[in-house]
Amino acid sequence: MLQNAPIQDNFQEEEINIYDYIHVLLKRRYVVVTFFIITFSVILIATLAQTPSYRASTQLLIEKNSPVNLTTQYGYTHDPFFLNTQFELIKSKNVVYRVVSNLQLDTRYRSSYLAPEGFSLLSTVKSWVITSIRFFIPKNKSEDDNQLMDDTEPLTDADIIAGMIASELQVKPVRETNVINISYSHKSPSIARLVVNAIAKSYMDELLEIKMQNSSYSVKWMTAKAEEEDKKLRDAEAAMQKYTRENDLITVENKLTIIPQQLNTYSNQLSQARAKRKEIEDVYLQVEGLGDKYNTIENLPFLSNNKDLQQIREKIFNTEQNINELSKQFGAKHPSMVKAREEITLLKNEKKTIINRFMESIKSEYELAKHNETNLEQLLDESKIQLMDMNEKLVQHNMLKREVDSNRVLYDALLTQIKETSATEQTQKVNVFIMEKAATPANPASPRKMRNIMLALVLGVFGGCGLAFLVEYLDNTISSIKDLEERFQLPVLGVVQYYNDSEIPLVEIINQKPKHTIAENYRMIRSALMLSSPDKPPKTLLITSGLPSEGKSSTCINLAKTISLEGKSVLIIDCDLRRPSLHKHLRLKNKTGLSFYLAGMKQPDLVQNLNDSKVSVITAGPIPPNPSELLSSKRMAGLLTALSGKFDCILLDSPPILSVTDAHVLGTIVDGTVLVAYAGKTTYDGLTATLKKMEQVRMHLTGTILNAKNFKKESGGIPYSYYSNYYSHYYSEGYHQDSSNYTES
Repeated sequence: MLQNAPIQDNFQEEEINIYDYIHVLLKRRYVVVTFFIITFSVILIATLAQTPSYRASTQLLIEKNSPVNLTTQYGYTHDPFFLNTQFELIKSKNVVYRVVSNLQLDTRYRSSYLAPEGFSLLSTVKSWVITSIRFFIPKNKSEDDNQLMDDTEPLTDADIIAGMIASELQVKPVRETNVINISYSHKSPSIARLVVNAIAKSYMDELLEIKMQNSSYSVKWMTAKAEEEDKKLRDAEAAMQKYTRENDLITVENKLTIIPQQLNTYSNQLSQARAKRKEIEDVYLQVEGLGDKYNTIENLPFLSNNKDLQQIREKIFNTEQNINELSKQFGAKHPSMVKAREEITLLKNEKKTIINRFMESIKSEYELAKHNETNLEQLLDESKIQLMDMNEKLVQHNMLKREVDSNRVLYDALLTQIKETSATEQTQKVNVFIMEKAATPANPASPRKMRNIMLALVLGVFGGCGLAFLVEYLDNTISSIKDLEERFQLPVLGVVQYYNDSEIPLVEIINQKPKHTIAENYRMIRSALMLSSPDKPPKTLLITSGLPSEGKSSTCINLAKTISLEGKSVLIIDCDLRRPSLHKHLRLKNKTGLSFYLAGMKQPDLVQNLNDSKVSVITAGPIPPNPSELLSSKRMAGLLTALSGKFDCILLDSPPILSVTDAHVLGTIVDGTVLVAYAGKTTYDGLTATLKKMEQVRMHLTGTILNAKNFKKESGGIPYSYYSNYYSHYYSEGYHQDSSNYTES
């Protein structure tokens, strides 16, 4: 069963220290050095090949001139985009073309910008690249677009030079001021000075021309607009005059003042007439209802104050008193009595006459009040109709008047603006002052050789270090014991140092150089194997790897020789029945071997002994058609059981686990499995897949061996880690080896 299975998902990376950083840099020193050399060389060559460029600068003070408006009287207003607008204007094509024209750069100084006509390798390569790109780009434009492109005129020398000037022109503000710096670079210091001074002058000329064009256009437009508005004003005045004349609105204001007063008067009079008519009507109806009841009529309140009636009443009263006195003296037929009664009769008749006359006057007054009320109502209605008619006419009149007034206001405003524009036509909106003219630069502005060299040094060093750490981060191969122990939580038996010696094969290193570092590596692995089990060391071990060419065969041979040095008998069985190699390393015959035995064939020399060694070998024999079936047979298990009593240790060299299933079969019949990982070659994914396969078939993992660990290469020749330090000092002989390549024997 696989012990200490990898828990890669729960792996937490420890904090790296300064020695780990140094180790990474030493390990990837060739990456750092290569990147440094390339970077430094490229920057140095580019710096030395660059043509010196001289930069001339001038300073301008730019202020916004906001003259007081003649009509509004308003002055300066803040414009946050003012300076940015001026920057773009300075770098505009019009200004640059002025410079080219004024200085005759396309004729007089053409050679300073454009190379003389002839063969140019750079131009030829550039033209070829552009043509090739256009050839591969699909053409999606219409025929009209193609025709338009064909008709486009080629760029002139002035266009090319203007573009070159614009690309080298820089405009920068001086912080918290209205001062700007204009600078220009060129290979000739004199031309740099001429161009930058010409830029300032051309900018000022462009401002003046923009102002003149704007003013001229504004005056022209406003004059045409004023003529149009003048015609509209005359037409509106004529229409209003005609309407006023046709509707008799000459005294419209007086009429509008009188008619409301008349309405008010008529309304008041009508109210009074109605009240009076109501009062008289009440009296009339009351008198009319009494008929001939003069005594009742006489006692009505409105007749109590009648003087004529009061006088008749007094006379009647006096006459009645006189009759009473005469009746005391005379009889009824006395002439005085008769006369007195006749007199009172006459007085009563007169009273009736006064009452009748009053009733007639009441009736006449009532009729008159009704008539007066009717007349006032008619007058009021006529006044209302007249006022409504007048209002309708006045509304139309006001509409015409408003049109006249609006046209007059617009016309007057245009006239005022024309006069104001004409008066301020020569006034600049932007004030420009040249604070400092450009002088001829004495020293080139670029290239800055010392700065570029320092930049190349810094970029080369830090870029190389960064690239080294990136390569280290992207490297997913097993490179140290730490990867096996901490990342995969595997027991590590030991490390075999990188070996490359063409004189002595790796499998002979134990016999020929017993004090070599690699020999000590295998002795430490042997010790770890002896201590790997608490009861007794494993007797049958399977030596395998995840993929081919990871050093399992050489490890198996050297480990067997190392164990035999303790006086133990060791047997090596080549179980790689597909690509056997053990007999080649040990220079043994392979006519018969394990495949013959497993196939049931008898052979007298199954076990072969090595010269002067306690190591015995069973070769693979001829390659069979069914290796997995043979290895999983009972004969294989029986062979191991039989040989276990004859040998102290049996090592099985098997095919890689991920390639075929042979190792899976063998892993179930041995005491333990030793997994060989090749430093710098075995990947995390490959080792993870190998461990999963072993866990699936319940193979017992005794430990792992990190093979071909190149301490010298990773540490840059400086001893690094316990192993390198120990071996480099204690086993000094044999350590001086060529570390260029490693080839498994």
